[in-house]
Amino acid sequence: MADSAEVKRVGDDGKVEVVVNDKPEVLEGAEQTGASVKKAAIRQGVKIGDDFVLGVELPDGKTKPVADDEKIAVHAGERFVAVEKNAKVEVSVNDKPVVLEGAEQTGARVKKVAVEQNVSIKEDFVLSIELGGGKTTLIGDDEVIVVSAGERFLAIENDDNS
Repeated sequence: MADSAEVKRVGDDGKVEVVVNDKPEVLEGAEQTGASVKKAAIRQGVKIGDDFVLGVELPDGKTKPVADDEKIAVHAGERFVAVEKNAKVEVSVNDKPVVLEGAEQTGARVKKVAVEQNVSIKEDFVLSIELGGGKTTLIGDDEVIVVSAGERFLAIENDDNS
């Protein structure tokens, strides 16, 4: 039997496999920056640019922006999305198409643009993102998220009477 010091386990080499825009990528080490994740993805053939906005998918279904100089600890299987910074991104709000300018948005901005594009909501409505399977998670007005084409949002009247 091999000495325990000789046994290598997955990840012992410091490499971490993540997903960027639905493509598996291998990163050299768990300590990364937004820029280093993008550079590794570009080297491995993901069709993105250095100037794209990078977001990491959180367990609650939101996608949090990761700045180029922000230090992060990455974990095996973690999912990232990279979107052109000033891209027009089509999402839906209450099943109506809404075109947003730019990948980084706030909850308030998503609602404001939806109102401007004639979706029957008000800016004081509560916004959530649909996760599938009938699940949603709230997006605060000041909360910054990275949006991707095809994402679905739900805006409902705030019924908090407290």
